Amino acid sequence: MVRSLTLSLALVMATGLAAQTPGPVIHGSSGKLTLHFQVASATIDKADEAALHALCDRTDIARVAAITLIGHTDVRGTFAYNEALSERRAEAVSNALRSTCLEGKPVRVGWSGEKQPVALGSDEIDHALNRRVDVHLEYPVTAELPARPNAHPRVVPLLPTIDKPKEHYRVNAAEAIDLTMSDGVRVRIPAGAIVNADGTPVNAHVDLSYRGFTDPYEIIASGIPMHIRTDAGTQHMETAGMYELYASLNGEPLGLAPGASITLQQPQAPALDPAFVGWELDPTTGTWVQGGTLTTAAAWPAQVPSPATEATALYWTKLWQLEAEKRPDSVRFADRRSSGRYCHLTSCDTATPGGSWVKQRNRFKPVARVPEIHVVGYKGIYDPDHVLFAIEFRGRDDEQFPEWRRLPYRTVWEYTGPEPRAVFKRLYGKRHYFQDIGLSMAPGGNDGVIRLKENGDWLELPVSAKWDRSKPMRSARWDRALVLYDKQLAKRTLRFDRDVARNVARYNREHLNMPLTAWKKARTAMDSLERPMELDPWREYASTRRPIMWNLNANQARDLEAVQTSFGLQDFGVFNIDRIMKMQDQQNVLAAAVDAEGKPWPWVNGFAVLNNENSVITYWGSGKGTGDNFLVSPGRMKSLFLVDAEGRIARADVAPLNRRDPRVVLKVTPIEDPKSVDELRAQAAP
Repeated sequence: MVRSLTLSLALVMATGLAAQTPGPVIHGSSGKLTLHFQVASATIDKADEAALHALCDRTDIARVAAITLIGHTDVRGTFAYNEALSERRAEAVSNALRSTCLEGKPVRVGWSGEKQPVALGSDEIDHALNRRVDVHLEYPVTAELPARPNAHPRVVPLLPTIDKPKEHYRVNAAEAIDLTMSDGVRVRIPAGAIVNADGTPVNAHVDLSYRGFTDPYEIIASGIPMHIRTDAGTQHMETAGMYELYASLNGEPLGLAPGASITLQQPQAPALDPAFVGWELDPTTGTWVQGGTLTTAAAWPAQVPSPATEATALYWTKLWQLEAEKRPDSVRFADRRSSGRYCHLTSCDTATPGGSWVKQRNRFKPVARVPEIHVVGYKGIYDPDHVLFAIEFRGRDDEQFPEWRRLPYRTVWEYTGPEPRAVFKRLYGKRHYFQDIGLSMAPGGNDGVIRLKENGDWLELPVSAKWDRSKPMRSARWDRALVLYDKQLAKRTLRFDRDVARNVARYNREHLNMPLTAWKKARTAMDSLERPMELDPWREYASTRRPIMWNLNANQARDLEAVQTSFGLQDFGVFNIDRIMKMQDQQNVLAAAVDAEGKPWPWVNGFAVLNNENSVITYWGSGKGTGDNFLVSPGRMKSLFLVDAEGRIARADVAPLNRRDPRVVLKVTPIEDPKSVDELRAQAAP
């Protein structure tokens, strides 16, 4: 494992003004370097090259294990253009590093276009800050990393774009917490058990984040390791459930009081083998250590072995998912925002008597993705004759309103309506929690309307922006911001409506003939006897090979629901219910990896999935593509991904590894960045 030190190389482009194009700046021992280049250019000048060579003067430069480069742009230009420009900037820095002492170090190149700004303003200085490349120098672990809320300090996602999203909940730590997650896992935390860094109990609403992993391809994308070092060498884990649970308050990580325990209760069928034990991913070393206690609520009722094959089990599971799936919401962006049945873009109950965000803060607490927006008095200016206010979003709720982030930070709004200050505060003040917001204002003028949605109703506040238009330069900046606001809102509307249409079309396509959809899904796991079957013979074949759960009567189903495994955790973090996987009939294979042209594929990390195993096998390559060793169990490997030093991923043909040849050549095929775990799973197939 390695730790990451971030050196921000901001490729800040010139605008013709010397004051806005400073040269490279090195910030002391912090290792932060800023490079300044021309607008819309990825060319590195002499000063920038000198700054990169200056990295070699660092006393710890010899310990660098790898380098990651991420390119960025400002918001001007089309989305596609910015994506390509950010890639070119990162590649330019990568090429320049080859002439420094860092030549030969593994370099991973990535880019994000305009999606990750460090400055949210719209003037030239802010644009310049956002035109950058972030460089991460990775070192072997030598010291404790700073704690991060809702994330393990030693885990870096292999595929961030499809890394499993977290479920977020806001709960009262002073009360007993009892939540059921989307995967059916029940999380219970005693009242007062959550503490801050100094051990003081937290008696406030805190943020919980949760993820559960059972699918090997989700585990690969997450970057969570599935191997352990033992006296017998590297062993691999087979999981019966891996969980990530964190708590934070105002962005600060929280812990669990000594002696307290978190209970994760999971329906389990059948009861776990005694070889499964609890493990915790150590936050200091990034290795697995035994942690957590397992208890089983009841014994599994006696059953005959399941007649299901891997393909028929997949067929019946998909069929059940299709039958249980709700029809997706087809309401478009504009209609959702205008409807009283929606809180922003999420359907919610606004009609239940007795509930109000004015009187009861958690009015919509159970509904995910519902923002909280506040109107607060502006404290930077005192003017008794005018009502000045600012808009605040809870936490990171402003990410749901990217168009609002185009406006200058902490805008000063003046209310121009008829209500006096006291009435305004009572009608719109901080005790109100609005769930949507919009702005109607034309460039070139001061006056406009802010629209706020509360309990399904839109309220309109006439406002003036004259405080941010007090000078010609500020006025021009504001007008540009309004143009960007409208552009971003139109882009968000188009994307949202497109996604809605796609989801509805997918649902209609899959549910038009559900057996056919499930049969196509099952084909990915069919063996040589099953693959020739068409749909009708397959349905008859699968009807006699249903998983046991599909054949239980009502009494057996109730017994099954009583079979649960409880996992007791003594802290927040990443935990696993695992046993050491036994690879039968092991064999060492010496392999070369080659691309379509027969050239070696210089991989450094490999990840394999086995048939009928909830595990991920990790391999380490020499970075040459030749003479690499694989420990395999012939006939069991399902898929294999190889990753080179630049982070590029290729699928390898596993057929040679499933034979008993001592030396093999693996043909690899680079894959496009998958957009989902299902797409990754599909790309794994030969």
